[in-house]
Amino acid sequence: MRKGVSPAENIRLLDDDDVREIHNNILHIMENIGLKLKNDEVLEFLGDNGCEVDFDEQMVYVPSYLVEECIDSAPSSFRLGARDSENDVMFQQGRSYFCSCSGPINVLDQEEGFKKPEYEDLEESIRVGDYLENLDVVWNQYTLVDDELLGLQSLKAMLTNTTKHIGVFNWYGRDLVGKQIEMLKEVVGSEERLRKRPPATLYVEPASPLSMAEEHAEAILEWTDYGMPVLNFPIPFAGATSPATIPGSVSQALAESFLGLVISQLNNPGNPFIGGTWPFPMDLRQGKSTYFAAEALLIQAVTGQMADFYGIPVFGTGGCTNSYFPDAQMGTEMAMTLMGAFYGGETLIHDIGYTGAGDAGAIENTIYGNEIVSILKRQAEGVTINDETLALEVMEDVGPLGEYVATKHTRDHMEDLYFPEFLTREKMEEEREPDKKAMKRVRRKCNDILETHNPEPVDEETEKKLDEIIDEASDLA
Repeated sequence: MRKGVSPAENIRLLDDDDVREIHNNILHIMENIGLKLKNDEVLEFLGDNGCEVDFDEQMVYVPSYLVEECIDSAPSSFRLGARDSENDVMFQQGRSYFCSCSGPINVLDQEEGFKKPEYEDLEESIRVGDYLENLDVVWNQYTLVDDELLGLQSLKAMLTNTTKHIGVFNWYGRDLVGKQIEMLKEVVGSEERLRKRPPATLYVEPASPLSMAEEHAEAILEWTDYGMPVLNFPIPFAGATSPATIPGSVSQALAESFLGLVISQLNNPGNPFIGGTWPFPMDLRQGKSTYFAAEALLIQAVTGQMADFYGIPVFGTGGCTNSYFPDAQMGTEMAMTLMGAFYGGETLIHDIGYTGAGDAGAIENTIYGNEIVSILKRQAEGVTINDETLALEVMEDVGPLGEYVATKHTRDHMEDLYFPEFLTREKMEEEREPDKKAMKRVRRKCNDILETHNPEPVDEETEKKLDEIIDEASDLA
């Protein structure tokens, strides 16, 4: 069972009054400004359950009392199932879990350069994610943009190449999401098992500002009919699709996220839900989206603090970079985004391996990010104070100008120290090409994983059934 990890103390920027102000802002947005929802079926469902609905404008206004009832209904912890029960995740707000990135439309190989992803690339990235010990959840690292059934193909790749919990990127409305659910039932064996230990989380991305697409709303209803976890995560770029100020941007984003919360809880009270907000503002000088900014840690910490207030897990973003190359910028941004999400108190930290501001995914970066998470986990162990760690006795034995290397105390505790696999500790006089040696070691590690690591396969009959479901789905696409 994977139980996550948390630092001894999270970064906290807001006092209680600040938290309440943001909460009231969210309630005001949802009740008075409203959100556009382009689906009459779901609008009717919400209207029947206490919301004010304008069908002509496709707007929904959620009363504050109803938002708060849905917040209270959502669980703080729940089980994320996996093909291998040892990889089940005891998911809990207040602890952090890590997962690979999803969605890039390019493969970036640090030796070979760019290319469009093929199904084999998808499989390889998932196998690497299955191997890496610090990835609790595995997502499809690339998007097969030329395949109209890309969501079902990605799901098959995950179901057959990892035994960990997976994330399903939502591309579809009710019918094709239903086919994805059929595939999940086929692999786990029964609807009862699907409900008890759900093997996948649905990722939905509402459109900022304040809008949800027709297919996303349908997908949430279909998915929560089976009690499986939903992640509703908007991508508001502060200064472009949300206010330029952090409190305003976070308030809007959580209102967008909580529309998914309301739909899920009204459809199935107690359904597992993950909220969150995008932490990177728009670069207004260049008109570009970013995957790192100085404000990221502030947004991550505010979001984590609101998660504490609500008792609802939130999605975080870390291990990503604007850089395309293994340079100082890449290492800085990957580390700082992971640290911000972790010390900010976000729950499911995603995007490890995102490269070039989301333009590409790089398996090498996923492996490198796994090492950064190891460092964070070592820091999370904190410091223990007792007679053994204060070490007075060994200091008395060694005395002035002595040495500790050969002492039993050092032998007993040398494994307490973290030894990096890829970060180098070379002497200055040694000849070195900047940044290349570490990446070569990462590449060798990647090749070793792909040559030797083969997750437990699904049986041939199950894989054949998955293909049949995908063939049937082609008539609905």
